[in-house]
Amino acid sequence: MRKWSILALMLLEASQARAAERELTTIAAFCQVCRAARPTDRVAFPGDAFQRGQARMRHAEARLQTLETLYRATLPQGAFRFGEYDFESGVLPVDTRHAFRFFGGVVTLYTSSNEPIAFEVEPDRARALVDQVGRGRARLVIGFLVAFDDTESDPCLVRPSGSMAVRADLAFSEVVDPSGRVLARMQTERLDEVLPSSPPEPGPGGSAQSPTMDAGSVTVAPPTVTGDARRRAAIDAFIAGGGATISALVRPCRAVGARAGGRTRGSLVVAMDVDAAGAVSGLRVEVDSIGNGELARCVVERMGGLRYPGGSGRGRVQVSLPLMFTDE
Repeated sequence: MRKWSILALMLLEASQARAAERELTTIAAFCQVCRAARPTDRVAFPGDAFQRGQARMRHAEARLQTLETLYRATLPQGAFRFGEYDFESGVLPVDTRHAFRFFGGVVTLYTSSNEPIAFEVEPDRARALVDQVGRGRARLVIGFLVAFDDTESDPCLVRPSGSMAVRADLAFSEVVDPSGRVLARMQTERLDEVLPSSPPEPGPGGSAQSPTMDAGSVTVAPPTVTGDARRRAAIDAFIAGGGATISALVRPCRAVGARAGGRTRGSLVVAMDVDAAGAVSGLRVEVDSIGNGELARCVVERMGGLRYPGGSGRGRVQVSLPLMFTDE
């Protein structure tokens, strides 16, 4: 489940456009990404109270852009090898038991949770790929995002020596020849979240309509808040002021629902418990007029990291939040 800090949520609406792409070819480029990706609560900002607040906001904006950028890095010749080809599944895996080394080991890159990199190819093609890699005629490209699965994490470990380890949330991988021609390619679901995953299909009148692109909107209606009376006004105000960003948070779920082949119009009422610190638990769909399980699951997952303002009251409150999905 992706985790969202409240600052990332406030800035999310501006990040829904097609992700930027950037190739990392130098140590300095990796260093820049690692600096920008540091969580704001782990950065010491200089200056007076105003200057620190201003620097914090600028860093948060730069960090969000960094987290929404798709990076690609090409391993040097001889820096990777294949694992054993699986004839039953037709899969040729890359050996990921060790981190990938760039610039003589100054930068090491490892996939989150040791995620496999594997290509579905026929046996003859697998033999050719193994041969080309063995002769130094092919390289591995890794396309990845940083802190995408957990936006509150720091994806880099920078050592006192200046070397760094970078955790990559894998988006795609390619085997390319010396001219850059792609010989094999695989991708993960993360790529579908940040880039259109398929060309648009013709709609009525020949216009292009793609189920992976959101053409509708999500309206956040006033919530029902029960429990500690001292907390209700603050939560009402939080949702009233943050309706646009909550809408932006769950709007991509329309595309998830469309890819599943279900309806994407109607309303959901999402219920949750909120503790005194503002943390959410017990998130569930209370009312569902859409009937699209994938869309509903996506909404629950994306709202799982939502954090409400804490308050002076000690009691928990229950929040029921109506969301209306329309085509306008």
